[in-house]
Amino acid sequence: MNLLSAILGIGLLALTIGAGVSYVSPGATATAEATATVASGFQALVQAYQSRQMTGAPPPDDATWESALFPAYGFEPKPPAGASWSYGSSAAGRWFCLTAPKATPTLRATLAAVGKRFSAASYQVSDKCGAAPATAAGTAAGTAATTGGDGVSATLWVTREGS
Repeated sequence: MNLLSAILGIGLLALTIGAGVSYVSPGATATAEATATVASGFQALVQAYQSRQMTGAPPPDDATWESALFPAYGFEPKPPAGASWSYGSSAAGRWFCLTAPKATPTLRATLAAVGKRFSAASYQVSDKCGAAPATAAGTAAGTAATTGGDGVSATLWVTREGS
């Protein structure tokens, strides 16, 4: 009887170790939380911009966009740690951008995941703000700010000229 119990115990232990262990990567949880933060931040910025435009006001100025949009048209979203929001315009249109001078693996995964929530024609991850998506016609020139080095920027276009 003891031999049978030992064999069953070893078999159950092997089954538990081999098939029953589930591992959740801590990085996956951090990426999911950051993705929700960045996506909702972009949505809040676009919503404030569109609310202002519905009043008939001209588009905000690149230098004073924050005071033109917040708090009158919404609440300014908090960017992830080490990153910042910006707004700009060029001949190609107007955009919001999230820039980080250090592109961590979590941030890169986050920005890639956020890209699945927006149209490829309106969202682009690159090394500078205002980069035109590869699938869109035209190029963005002018006020694009580069991150330099190993930084990363994600641009979400709110208006596009010629589209």
